[in-house]
Amino acid sequence: MRLAVFSDVHGNLEALEAFREDAAAWKVEQYICLGDIVGYGAEPDTCVRRVMALPGIQSVVGNHDRTAATAGPVYDMSPDAGQAIRWTRKRLSPGSRRFLEGMQPTLKAAGMIFAHATPHLPLEWHYTLTRENTFRSFARSREKIIFVGHTHVPQLITKSGFFRIEYESTQEEGAVFSLKNRKRVMVNCGSIGQPRDTDARISYVIYDTERETLIFRRVPYDCGSAAAKIRSAGLPDALASRLFSGI
Repeated sequence: MRLAVFSDVHGNLEALEAFREDAAAWKVEQYICLGDIVGYGAEPDTCVRRVMALPGIQSVVGNHDRTAATAGPVYDMSPDAGQAIRWTRKRLSPGSRRFLEGMQPTLKAAGMIFAHATPHLPLEWHYTLTRENTFRSFARSREKIIFVGHTHVPQLITKSGFFRIEYESTQEEGAVFSLKNRKRVMVNCGSIGQPRDTDARISYVIYDTERETLIFRRVPYDCGSAAAKIRSAGLPDALASRLFSGI
């Protein structure tokens, strides 16, 4: 089975549509979203509904999803992110809000665990960019493959060799890795709607559960249209301009 694992759509419909088209061309059979469907971008409700419609969709909750689905104060976010969340809350339909509220902290399936941030503390939103959090993620889980998002940076980290990074933002399109003879790995699928590895193209992964192969996909999309919608909505200009540079 071909499984598409994606994260951090962040209300960017143009990026989401490019992802859906690319994944369909690869004949993906099931989709797993690692959270943050909303936040930053100008079309949060449409993005939630499009994600909900994906075949076999399962989702874990991201920090922007959880904050947007509540009515409380915005904590631990930058001013721009907080402004976008408050704007997003007013534009979510009841169905989209229920979907965000129902997203679980983690998912497990056949030797795999899925989380937005670290699997051992999924609701504390730690970044796996640090060696300490990477170590704890491996130490406090047992699954062969750990899938995460949150950092917006695609990575493949193997436990052998003391957490050697085997893939990270190489600009290489379609990089393929065999996981068949590996013991344990952490896979960060990068971001659909807000890449931050200096590559503006969307990033996601396809995992073939039978062949045990992992493909890193980078796909271009219409950044200009997405940015124009952010500006038209009155959201911070920085959220629009960063789409072009991927930072």
